[in-house]
Amino acid sequence: MSGTAHKEKERLAWLPMLLIAGSAGVLSVLYAAPQRDAETLGLFFAPGTGFAEAAAFVAEAGGGVLQPGQMDNIVIARFAAPAEASRKLAQTPLWFTFTAQASGTCFTSSRSAAQTQPSALLATPGAVL
Repeated sequence: MSGTAHKEKERLAWLPMLLIAGSAGVLSVLYAAPQRDAETLGLFFAPGTGFAEAAAFVAEAGGGVLQPGQMDNIVIARFAAPAEASRKLAQTPLWFTFTAQASGTCFTSSRSAAQTQPSALLATPGAVL
């Protein structure tokens, strides 16, 4: 094998790993980013935010808590008007939101591993535990 062909082969050896890493990065962003008009969102509040406080922020933004997350500062909530809720939540210690389709990840509670129907009270926007 000539030196040029060997160098070309070495340069192309990185291509599959680069494509895999790039694809994983893009898919991670798409998975974590909430959809524009999603009514059900996961909310990750600043560490130290208790569940009662997080639920109060959700209620003030016009949402209802569906289930707690793995930690007290994480909640899964449903909103009737996500755009309006987003403006109200911007004034809370909310760090980021994620799609509710991320259920079953480290954000959701192990207590809710079995699929259950949320109660009518919790699914009602504005309801607080």
